[in-house]
Amino acid sequence: MSREIPILMSGPLVRATLAGQKTQTRRPIKRENKPDPGFEWAECLCREIDPSDTPCATCASRFPGLAAAGDRLWVRETWTAAMHEPKGPADCLYRADDNRGVEDLAEARWTPSIHMPRWASRITLPLASVRVERLQTISETDSMAEGVIQDPETGYWGVAGRPHRLSADDSDRLTARDAFTDCWKELYGQESWDANPWVWVAEWKEIEVSR
Repeated sequence: MSREIPILMSGPLVRATLAGQKTQTRRPIKRENKPDPGFEWAECLCREIDPSDTPCATCASRFPGLAAAGDRLWVRETWTAAMHEPKGPADCLYRADDNRGVEDLAEARWTPSIHMPRWASRITLPLASVRVERLQTISETDSMAEGVIQDPETGYWGVAGRPHRLSADDSDRLTARDAFTDCWKELYGQESWDANPWVWVAEWKEIEVSR
């Protein structure tokens, strides 16, 4: 039976998802099941034998299940009710949108994404696949699937829906993977990237938008 699981998403990534530029998300695995006393986990070679194989039962059992193919992620984003007693997404405003022209927007009290209830969520992501991998194994293609695009004017890579910041450090942002690395460090810190943790990789092909 499929499950519906909430997931937090920032404004730029919401815009990238709505535009079809983001079709993957990586989230740190907060807990890894520990091996039996006296037993050390070895790096599983099942994927090296045949890249199309899913991890073996021993490898997969190490991690508590975040989600699985067929589950549905519902996106929590910054929002506010646009009317008294709202009943659904049509009665809400979302900070990720271009809300110019909406009356009294300056007085809107934005509610943090963590407090969004299910009925206010407009974006649902039916998962096509879920896998576990090391963070730093992300490829150039998967970095773009994370919502990283190239600015046609500067040639620099950055997260879609977010201004490309030009600074002294941008000279090193030559690939989509570089930009993803920068984004990860901003969210989780340099230490997280250096630790190269196991992460969940959730992927979707289509999205459902309720308005």
